[in-house]
Amino acid sequence: MTIRNMLAAVEAPLYDIGVLTDRGMLPGLDGIPAAAVLERLRLLKHRYARGAHVYIRLAGEHRLTVLDDLNQTTLAPGKLEERTKANTKPAPNGIAPSGADSP
Repeated sequence: MTIRNMLAAVEAPLYDIGVLTDRGMLPGLDGIPAAAVLERLRLLKHRYARGAHVYIRLAGEHRLTVLDDLNQTTLAPGKLEERTKANTKPAPNGIAPSGADSP
């Protein structure tokens, strides 16, 4: 239900889905319409239940950032800033860290 609500609220033309497992990133889920995202919900739930990191974001360049996994501890003074800095610090190899949006 949450994903359906997000897709309805955002109304973007295309989305990227990321499914990162211990074997790497699942290919072929970039630049797909909302209907295709909904068709893959069963796959996403299956992978998430088995420990995969799953995200859905707008495809292409945008200025929207959505945070998840927030609770009282992560919202404590200073913790959110630490998390933001950690997620936006460039990696030594030049690849953006997981969860960080490209500029």
